[in-house]
Formats: sequence, C-alpha cells, structure tokens
Amino acid sequence: MGVFAHSSTLLTILKWVVLLTHINPFFAVFFGYDTIGSLSPFLADSHGFDAQKIGFLYSAYSLLSPLFVLATGILADKIGPNVTSMVMISIMFLGSVLVAFGSSVDADGFITPLYAMSAGRLLAAFGEALLIVEMALMCVNFTGTWLNLVFALSNVWGQVGSAIVFFAYPLLVDRVGFTATEAFYLYCGVTGFTFLSCLLYVLMSQLIPNFRELIGANPKQQDGAMKFKDLLDLPPIFWCVSTINCMSTCSAFVSFSFGPLYFTETTDYSDVQAGLIVSVVNLTVLVAIPTGWVLDAFGQRTKVWIVCNVLMVISFLGLAIPNAGNVIPVMFYGLMGLAFAVLNSSVNACLSYVLKQSLLGTGFGILGMMFCTSLLIFPAVIGSLRHSTGNWISSMIIFALINVIGLAASVALAYFDRTRDNNRLDLPLSQLNEYQLTHSTTTTTPTTTLKNDQQTEKHTLLSTTHNTPQHTT
Repeated sequence: MGVFAHSSTLLTILKWVVLLTHINPFFAVFFGYDTIGSLSPFLADSHGFDAQKIGFLYSAYSLLSPLFVLATGILADKIGPNVTSMVMISIMFLGSVLVAFGSSVDADGFITPLYAMSAGRLLAAFGEALLIVEMALMCVNFTGTWLNLVFALSNVWGQVGSAIVFFAYPLLVDRVGFTATEAFYLYCGVTGFTFLSCLLYVLMSQLIPNFRELIGANPKQQDGAMKFKDLLDLPPIFWCVSTINCMSTCSAFVSFSFGPLYFTETTDYSDVQAGLIVSVVNLTVLVAIPTGWVLDAFGQRTKVWIVCNVLMVISFLGLAIPNAGNVIPVMFYGLMGLAFAVLNSSVNACLSYVLKQSLLGTGFGILGMMFCTSLLIFPAVIGSLRHSTGNWISSMIIFALINVIGLAASVALAYFDRTRDNNRLDLPLSQLNEYQLTHSTTTTTPTTTLKNDQQTEKHTLLSTTHNTPQHTT
C-alpha cells in the first residue's frame, strides 16, 4: 500500500480528498443551474426576458437531460465511472462557455441570445449526468456514517453553490458593475475547476495501488455485470424512493429558481434582498448533516420522510396566501428549505441499501431521469401560470400538489418496507448494517434467485448422471 500503509493521518486525508472530489461537482451543477434565476431581474432589464422566457431557459436545460442521465447511469455500469465522468464534465464545460457567449450575442442577429443561451443550457445539463456517476461512486466508496456524511455534504455544497450565485451575482451586477455576460463567464471558471477535480479522482483511482482498500470502499460484490433484464426486478421501494426524491427536489429547485422574482413581486424586498433571502434558505441544508447522524443513531427514516413531505405541502400552501406581507412568505420559504434538506440528503443515501452494486449507476440514472423530466415540464408550467394569471397563487398550489404525490410515495414506501423488509429502513445504522450482512434479499432479486435454483437443480442432475455406473453389453 506504499506510503499510506504507515500513516493513518495520510489515509484520512486521502479519504477526505476523495470525498471532496465527489461533492465538488454538486457545487458547479447547482451554481450553473441557478445562474439564470439569480440574474433574472437583470436579464429582464438588459435582454427583455420575462418570466416565460426565464422558464424557457430552465426547460431548455432539461430538454434532453432525462435521456442523458439514464444513458449515463447505464454507461457507468457498463464501461466504468471514470471515463463516463470525464466525458460528462467536458460537455458541461463546453455548455457553460456557450451560455456566456450566447448572452453577448446581438439580439438582432441571426441567432438571438435566447436561443444561443438555450443551446448552452442544453449542453450544461450534462452536469446532471455527471452527478449520477458521482452518487453511484459515493455508494461504492463509502459506508456507514461516511455514506450519510458524503450525501449530506454533497447536498450542502450544492446548495452553497446556489446560495453564492443568488447572493454574489446580484451584487456583482448591481453594485460592482458587472454585465450579465461577465457574470456568466464566472460560471465557466467554476466548471473548469470541476473538470480538474474529476480528473484528480480518476488519476488517484488509477495510480494509487490498492486504492479501494485504502479508502475503505465497499468490497466488490460478486453479482455480475448489469443486464438490461435486471431492470424488470427493481423493487417497489426503489420506485418509491425515486418518486420522493423527484417530487421534493423538483419543487424545491424550481421554487429556488423563481424565488427572487417571487419575492420582488409579492413583497417590498429589493432585488438584492430577494437574492439574499433565497441564499439564506439554500443554506438551511446545513441541518442535513446532524439530521443524518440522528437518523443513523435512532432510525425511523420512513416516518421522518412522511413528516417532511407534509411540511413541504404546508409550506407551499402558505406561500400561496395573497398579500401576506414580508415576514410570512420568508417563514414558509424557510420551512420548505428545512424539510427539503432532510429529504434530499437522507433519501438518496438509502439507495445503497436498496440496490445491488452492479445496478447503482442505472438506479441513479432512472432517479435522475425522473427528476430531469420534471424539470423539463414544471419551470415552463410555473412561468406560464405566472404570466397568464398575473400572480403566484396557482404556481404555489401546483408546487403543493407535486409534494402531495411525494407524500403518497412516502406512505407507500413505509408500507412496503414494513411488509416486505421488516422495517429495514427504520433501523438504526448498526442494526441496518447487520441486516445487510445477514439478508441476501437486498442484493438478490427474485429472478436471480430462481435462476440460481435452476442452475443448482441442473448441476445436481448432471452430477447424478456423471456418478451413475455405465452399463456395457
């Protein structure tokens, strides 16, 4: 194991470096996704972009991303995550450059800024595919409390990216005098740094001997390579988890994106103050880390997820109250942020207990496909509703209904976990790990079991035939 074998400090440093390379892309993707929302008031002034056009830019981001993320998840399981991640981050960087370039295009030219920036957003969406690879790697490289920690920190670091873009961009444009194009080129620098961090992980995993053993990664499971027929055996719990993640994340992200516009139009806050509010709410994800520790210690995950979905429904209904003043909308907005932080960090991490290792990339790809499909639909719907009604009431009711679906999935998840897995997901971490070791159902599907039984029967028949004395005449 070389120099690492003689120093526990170096081993810890190596593990933290690996963790940082996995969570760093979340900052870039969240930062890039919300560049449009944070600059929406300034794009309205400089380019004439109204809520409908802002919604179009967000939908352009998700136009093909459902296919990107699903294909990327399958590709990661087929050819490996390292090559897949480098391809995705390269395309994402190219997209960020095109967004910045598109914002400087002449509005009277052959290609308008709206369409040029939309093309860049389309390519930048490959960052979502990159996150699929990173989440699969997290489940492979980390276990126990480290697993919850890396998912919580990825959520925190991503929301820090959103918070910075909502806080810094308005200041840079309104106070420092940056143009929107100059602000967009800052996004190019962020994606460039992310390219370097992805490259660092690839080099470490290839050049450091016994890399997986050194960082304490999950041992490779002998469950064979991913086969397309395995998709038919994905358990109901997986689909419930994916639905919870999709509904809560979609509603939270889209509401964050329209947040500055919502507060400037429904309250007396200025553009900078509205951006600051959204930034602070994004930072509520810091509660995800201690929440992960609590769930590890006491369990009861499915019950907590049901409560969080209820809180998100209540929050969006509160944001639909007309003429609520300046304080009440901020309170409901913060409550929504807290509930989302708990859901987003803990729900994703449990996929490592639901899927076998050879299906992690594909599983996260399906999860990402559902999420990106929702991002394709709802930003345009929300923007159009605001444009047609002249208020945000209908939009917030739509957000609440989205989370009613998430609530139904949470209740179904609790039912399936109780009836099929003896409340596995509600166990404390120590008991959950013991359950994983003693129950093969978490990594063996019914079809696989049947196939193994058939092979055993065939082997027995062959052995019997081979041991039967041969008669001669």
